[in-house]
Amino acid sequence: MIHIWQFQILHDVSFVVNPGETLGIVGHTGSGKSSIINVMMRFYEFGSGEVLIDGIDIRKFPKKELRKKLGLVLQEPFMFYGDISSNKLQINKLKMLLKPYKQIHLLKRCLVNIMQK
Repeated sequence: MIHIWQFQILHDVSFVVNPGETLGIVGHTGSGKSSIINVMMRFYEFGSGEVLIDGIDIRKFPKKELRKKLGLVLQEPFMFYGDISSNKLQINKLKMLLKPYKQIHLLKRCLVNIMQK
């Protein structure tokens, strides 16, 4: 059980991530995804409960060191109006529109690499 101030934010949460594994946290709104991340990254300091890495409480690690060792990728969902199939169609149209720009970007990167050599 994790408490921040007087609020219980996580209850009966337990998982193990073995070396070399990647953890993905998904769930409905309000299910505790952000709370888990905020606690693990020590954006929230908690008063009760514990989070262990290799058996060591994360509060014993300097925040900077801990955050260097953990990766965090946030995802902002975005959908167009309509159902999934119409969204796929819109995304494919955007990809086609952006394709020339992607090629220009790749060309610029190649030119920069050639000029640096």
